[in-house]
Amino acid sequence: MVAIPAHLRPFIVEQHYDRYTPIDQAVWRYIMRQNLHHLEGTAHPSYVDGLRNSGITVDRIPDVDEMTRCLSRYGWAAVVVDGIIPTTVFMDFQAHGLLPISAEIRSHEHIAYTPAPDIVHETAGHAPILWDERYSRFVKRFGEIGARALSNREDHEVYEATRLVSILKEDPAATPERIREAEADLQAKVAAVHDASEATLAGRLYWWTVEYGLIGDLERPRLYGAGLLSSVGESLYCLTDAVRKIPFSLEACIRTPFDITTYQPQLFVCRDFDELVAAVEELRSRMSFVIGGTTGLDRALRSARTATLALSSGLQWTGLVQALRHVAGEAVWVETEGPHQFSLDEHELPGFGREDSPARIASPIGRLADGTAPERLNPEQRRALGLVPGEDASLRYASGIEVRGRVVRLEQADSGLLFAELVNARVTHGDAVLWAEPGPYFLLFGARVDSVWAGAADKERFFADVYQPSPNRTIQRVFTPREHRLNAIYADVRDAREQPSPNPAERLADLAAALADYPEEWLPRLQLLELARKVAPELAMRLRAELDAIATDPERGPLIANGLKVLEATACSQA
Repeated sequence: MVAIPAHLRPFIVEQHYDRYTPIDQAVWRYIMRQNLHHLEGTAHPSYVDGLRNSGITVDRIPDVDEMTRCLSRYGWAAVVVDGIIPTTVFMDFQAHGLLPISAEIRSHEHIAYTPAPDIVHETAGHAPILWDERYSRFVKRFGEIGARALSNREDHEVYEATRLVSILKEDPAATPERIREAEADLQAKVAAVHDASEATLAGRLYWWTVEYGLIGDLERPRLYGAGLLSSVGESLYCLTDAVRKIPFSLEACIRTPFDITTYQPQLFVCRDFDELVAAVEELRSRMSFVIGGTTGLDRALRSARTATLALSSGLQWTGLVQALRHVAGEAVWVETEGPHQFSLDEHELPGFGREDSPARIASPIGRLADGTAPERLNPEQRRALGLVPGEDASLRYASGIEVRGRVVRLEQADSGLLFAELVNARVTHGDAVLWAEPGPYFLLFGARVDSVWAGAADKERFFADVYQPSPNRTIQRVFTPREHRLNAIYADVRDAREQPSPNPAERLADLAAALADYPEEWLPRLQLLELARKVAPELAMRLRAELDAIATDPERGPLIANGLKVLEATACSQA
């Protein structure tokens, strides 16, 4: 049993292996045979070695539980999710050594490339190269950093629009007009993002490395990005002169947006995985959970999502930042909306979880007027300020903010004073009244904000049972009688390959005859040709002629040509 953190469990779904059709299995086999043929000399060496160690075979869609048994040997496990999930959540999974896998598989029509994450992309793309220890460390480290990245209000809208496009592209019932409408909406949502958030920058670096990265020599790079390794079409296209090869740099990657709906016009080539590690550490040094302060607070305000503020007292304050007050460019007053959580060392304080804490918290941040850090006040200084339960406290901050009220409770830890609970509190800044309510009022102590990050401090307690799945759900296909008959033919072709028959030529001829009602179906004909070449030469010639006729279609032609190349290469290796 894989240990999955409680806050990530709501994203998990079942694989439902029995839902894969014979056509799905044929799509998987075609792609994997293509990949092994084309990637043997173009992928990073760790990829081909990893295929042999990750529980992935050519002939069958992988069982995720079996993959986990194989991946566990090098510190990973596989879990199943529903389609595209938010970037920070995806990275949070990877930070815990969990590879999220969308169990859906691309349709026959999108065999070369799909914008939707599918089991081909997640397993054949991501899993094998995790066998490389340096790359594995890089991905986990990236996950730790990306999971704390702050987003903007617009990011969630872009995520939902992207998810919808990816679902519609794989929905046979979606009309071209509906897809164009969704794509236009996605482009509008992307265009509305004027300030790239931390999550956006992390997402771009992830896209141009983990998803679409090249490595090695600029003139003869090798593939390591999962999007390239899992795309029959783009794995070939990306190495042509039509795609610009740019020397990798952090700045170049985070400045370059991407489009999930098409092949990439440029790719970045890193020297080695060590360069990627250095880049992600540089990105980390710029993020709010490292720099904190006013910059982090401003980003948290723009995010409009739950964030955690780690104060210099050690108190971790989780909530939705609603307002800030600045003096000389520095944030000196923070207001948050619930649900709230107070934590120490990422463990929730008893009585201060999302169900127990007040709906609104607002507190000054900074030193007192005499320069003292409020969390460092000694007992004598506390008495002088009235910071004693049952007494009336009066504090003045260097920012000019003044706090008065009756102390009900004083909370402290080894790191210093954490907060005071007051009643009848009044907080002013010059003529402005910042708080004037009977109570309770929580005055939080911290001379500075050391760190700001997305989400809660104690995620296990804060996010338990609160995740709401995206309203855009992946489509469960409904087959027509004609499609059911075609699936039966695919199943028979697979059986002919896997279960020898005493009369193989007759059996193959019957299957070829059954395809007469499906004149455009190239994939089962290609599979039959593979079987007929040795036992039914005349049938093989007829199948080849039928494939040549279908190949006049500009979309099917390259797929058939690539399939024939694999057959020829296989025949030569077996001769």
